[in-house]
Amino acid sequence: MALDGRGREQAREVGKALAGRSLALVLVSDLARTRETARLILRGRRVPTIVTSRLREMDYGRWEGLPARPLMRHLKATGKGWVAGSNFLARRTPGGESFLQVRARIRPLPSLVRQRAIHGTVLVVAHYGSLRALLTVLLGLPEREAVRFTFGKCGMAVVTR
Repeated sequence: MALDGRGREQAREVGKALAGRSLALVLVSDLARTRETARLILRGRRVPTIVTSRLREMDYGRWEGLPARPLMRHLKATGKGWVAGSNFLARRTPGGESFLQVRARIRPLPSLVRQRAIHGTVLVVAHYGSLRALLTVLLGLPEREAVRFTFGKCGMAVVTR
């Protein structure tokens, strides 16, 4: 799915907000939407960039593309609350992956982020689930803390030492 006009404008706004920062590295999900977002944010800046499938959004399997709110209402009404209970992070969607699997997938990235952050800002252009997973690993938090992180579309989170 390509960015719409509002998405492109939001990416340009992030680019303006980052204009004064020295970027040491850009990590980008390999999906087209995030690659386009990164291109618009960087607007021609030459920055070392790594495009990786490790930052893809969680694979929702047979739920992929379904509207989230009606799906969650249905699960709640049928007593199949996917996110209810203490072990929801390990639950897989039908034919998809769990949050813990996403977290395992991104596990190599925080050391790269730390290594490059010494030289400037590391920009990560990714998806809701993979960003939550990355932040929990990067900050040394238990996976259950991922629910504390929320992002708007094309939102920014700044992590400093």
